[in-house]
Amino acid sequence: MKTYLLFLSLFCMPLFLPAQEVLLFDDTPSKTVVYRYSQLNGPSAPALQQIFRLLQPRQPQQAALDVYYRYQLRILEGTNTLKNCIQWEAVEADRAPRPFGFTFEDLLAPSGATYNLELLADEEVVATKCIEQVFGQTLPGYTFDFSEIEGGVFYTLRISDLTFKYSSRHVQAVQQRMRAIDQYFIANDKLTALHHSLTAFRQLEPQPQQLDSYRQQLQNYEEQLRKICANPFWNILALDTPDAHDPDQIKAKQLTCQEEVYAWKSWLNELTVNLHILYFEQGVTAYQNGQLHHAREAFHASLRSNDCYAPSHYFLAVLDFEQGKVEDAAQRIRLVLNRYNPDPNTREDASHLASGIVRFYLDAGQDAVALRRYPEGVAAYQQALAFSESIKGFHFGQAEARSRMQEAYYLDFHDQVDQVVYTQKAGQYQRALEQLSEALEFQERFRVNSTVDTESLARGIVNDLHQEQLAEIRSYRYQGEWDQALSAVASAEKLLQAYPGMVDQPQQLAQEKQQVLLGKHQKMVASAEAMIQQQRFDQALTEAEASLQFVRTYQLGNSQERESQRLITRIQQYRYDRFVRGGERAQQEGNYTSALEQYQRAQALEQQVATLLPKIGLAQQIKTTALLEAERIYQSVLRQSADDNEQLAQAKEQVQSLANRFNIIREAQLVGIIGQLNEQQCTNARDLLLPREEDQLADELQASDYLAARATLSRIDALHKAYPDCALNDASLQMNQQIVTVCAAYQEAIQAAETAEHQQQFSRAIEYYVTAKDNYADANVQARLAPHPALNLYAYINDHDNYRMPLAGAHFYLDQREHDRSLELLNLMIDRGIEQRQTEGLQLRLGSALAVRHYVASANWKETFYSFVAKKDRKAYKPLYRSFRKQWRRMA
Repeated sequence: MKTYLLFLSLFCMPLFLPAQEVLLFDDTPSKTVVYRYSQLNGPSAPALQQIFRLLQPRQPQQAALDVYYRYQLRILEGTNTLKNCIQWEAVEADRAPRPFGFTFEDLLAPSGATYNLELLADEEVVATKCIEQVFGQTLPGYTFDFSEIEGGVFYTLRISDLTFKYSSRHVQAVQQRMRAIDQYFIANDKLTALHHSLTAFRQLEPQPQQLDSYRQQLQNYEEQLRKICANPFWNILALDTPDAHDPDQIKAKQLTCQEEVYAWKSWLNELTVNLHILYFEQGVTAYQNGQLHHAREAFHASLRSNDCYAPSHYFLAVLDFEQGKVEDAAQRIRLVLNRYNPDPNTREDASHLASGIVRFYLDAGQDAVALRRYPEGVAAYQQALAFSESIKGFHFGQAEARSRMQEAYYLDFHDQVDQVVYTQKAGQYQRALEQLSEALEFQERFRVNSTVDTESLARGIVNDLHQEQLAEIRSYRYQGEWDQALSAVASAEKLLQAYPGMVDQPQQLAQEKQQVLLGKHQKMVASAEAMIQQQRFDQALTEAEASLQFVRTYQLGNSQERESQRLITRIQQYRYDRFVRGGERAQQEGNYTSALEQYQRAQALEQQVATLLPKIGLAQQIKTTALLEAERIYQSVLRQSADDNEQLAQAKEQVQSLANRFNIIREAQLVGIIGQLNEQQCTNARDLLLPREEDQLADELQASDYLAARATLSRIDALHKAYPDCALNDASLQMNQQIVTVCAAYQEAIQAAETAEHQQQFSRAIEYYVTAKDNYADANVQARLAPHPALNLYAYINDHDNYRMPLAGAHFYLDQREHDRSLELLNLMIDRGIEQRQTEGLQLRLGSALAVRHYVASANWKETFYSFVAKKDRKAYKPLYRSFRKQWRRMA
């Protein structure tokens, strides 16, 4: 077969496309291109449809397009084969779609094609091959393999169902371009609006109150301009075609807006720097127009911008001064002239205002002095002086202020002296002295020069006051009010001490004082005498002792001291006699305790006061009364509790205490009383207490209650120890003590074991059962008490219905190194189905113990282990197995 190359060129137009392809563009009366699609295939694939939809809103008043597609199909004929390859050449439009900002040649080039290559024999399809090809790559042709070629048959090729493929990048490219165009138009509109806004703003009169608003607007404009400059359309639409959306066309607007924003920023910076001046000018204008409130706000705003701006401080001081706020004005003017370095004009104006402030203080002080309010006047003069001195290089009013202050002090001092004279004439001498002291202190503090004779004035006042005090003392003395008289004497003495040498007749006070002290002493003595008459001896003694102390305190004569001492001695004698009579009366009434108390008080008083006349035989009378009290105690206890040894012991203790207290321990009567009490106690112990305990012991032994019998024996033993001299019979104690001890120990162990078992403390129960078994080995116990089932301990543990008892028993036997019994109890619990976790601790201990006991170096540990446990049961003895193996290996 010969080889040849066939070239086919197919031109596809919108109105003459291959079958099943139709693409129409029409204009509409609304000047908007409308696209209609019908049975689109091939080049008009869905991706192409989306591209045209994207382009649709951007073609107002545009005519329809004619789009041409051109491709080439090459076919190569070989032996029994046909090879073919389709190659895309171009897509063309009858005109460039310049409103889009790009051409179709690159945009609408497909990425590949799909078609059916059909082999026809005499115009009948005999073979079909579906071909997919990606453009732009070197691809081999598709081969038809003809196994049978008939002679005389005309073979032809045909292309059908041709479809071009468009990838998503085509759609994305169009979307990107269209977004860039939209951003282009939006940026153009924003730059225009921004330019108009900036131009209009520059024509406004600057208002410092709107500075924050200006800054906010500037930030908004800068942000808008930054977003426009950062927009990607500047790079996407950078085209050279004259009718495209070239960013260079709006570049001039961008630069203009940037220059205007920069100029606005510079203007705002300058406005910020000079903001205090703008506010100051507004404040001056408002002040000149009488708008004082707005003027103050403007000046404060100026200082918020620059707190050292002197003119604003000056005008605020003027406003304060005009509104009567002189202190505020003075403080602000002081700052202006000392700190803020004002210009010459402002300094001159501030100095004039400072002079006015000084004059204001001087006038205020003069007015206060004229009204005799000297402290207020001096304070005003001091304010004027302090304010003037606080300003550097300013001396206005200082000399005048100092002169007026001295004048005010002089006038104030003479007014105080006049007030002292007036108070003296009114008879208020104490107050006059206080006022004179204050006036003299005032004169010394402020160095007032005066010719007033204050010493003569003080002497006259002191003498008048002293005569007044003497008259008051005499008045209290005549009325018998000695305490008030003493207080008045003390006040007069303080006056003499405060003003030494000024009283003309100081001896009058000493005479009056002596009369008052004697009168006070006589009153105290008379009061004590009255209390004696009322038999209130304790109160009388207190008053008499107070009179003696009074005499010694004020150093009165010896006669007064002797009188007080005699009075005290007489009162103590009365008290002594009263205690003795009271004791005798109580003794006659049989109240020996009270009698002893009265006698003791009389005896103590006799020892304290050596001048008393004592009662003869008082000591013997006290002993007699004490013996009578001991006899009373003895008779009372015999009458009420003769068979109660505890009461007898208490009575004996009371008698012994009484004997020790009054030293009658050797008296025969007392010795007899104590002996009779001891004999009664022995009789009670021998005839009552011991037989009672022995009878109870017999009953307890008969009932086999050896625990109670042990307690009874303890009480019998205590009786023998308490009464060793009573010859008590100890036969029952000697005969039963050993038997009761061993039997009680057995019963106590059994009882403790049963209690522990009831509380499920099985380990402790086993210990008590072992102790009980040891106690039962005694023949006395076996002869008197039946054995407990637990004495056969292994059988008792083995038959117990609670698995914790065999578990505790296994641990017990393991502690006793009886490993076989411990293993038997473990097997018992496992046979009963006890969970492995309940016996794990036991198995771990037992396995280690068995390994230690049966270890032989030459033996096999497994064989040794399985001699204890069957191999089939190893799972149930897993902890035992692990413990045994671990210990065996450790020993090896």
